[in-house]
Amino acid sequence: MISLDRFFRFRYITSMLLLRRQTPPHIAPQPLSSLISRLDLSVSRNVAAQVPEESKGACIAECVNVVSRFGFQSSRTKGSGALVDFLAASGLAAVVSDKEGFFVVMEESAFLEKGAAAVHKIFHKVRDEPTKVRARAVELLKKLSLDKLAASV
Repeated sequence: MISLDRFFRFRYITSMLLLRRQTPPHIAPQPLSSLISRLDLSVSRNVAAQVPEESKGACIAECVNVVSRFGFQSSRTKGSGALVDFLAASGLAAVVSDKEGFFVVMEESAFLEKGAAAVHKIFHKVRDEPTKVRARAVELLKKLSLDKLAASV
């Protein structure tokens, strides 16, 4: 059975694949093909530990790029599906806890509560009437010389 730590590191790599940004060539690290061939690709933090601190993000992105290009055959294919099913059935959520790729497993209710608190901290409810908000928006758009956009509001 696959360990939780290893499973979540693999999930981090796959999420990085989805969120990967193109790195400009002048700051991209040297190709990691020789290093990657000697390391287990599911442990992206171990690969990133081999490069300077400022290159860790680009290193992880390149690691994900190599995995997506050449495929990844895990020797431990059994167990991760059961783990995901267990988390879903138990009402648990796996959440990225920091930018290093560590995860926290928490109850779904706590996850929703923290998410709602974060949304309320950043956004505030507009208490004005919609017509007043619309008038202010049109005024602002006209002030910024965006007349066509102001006409469409």
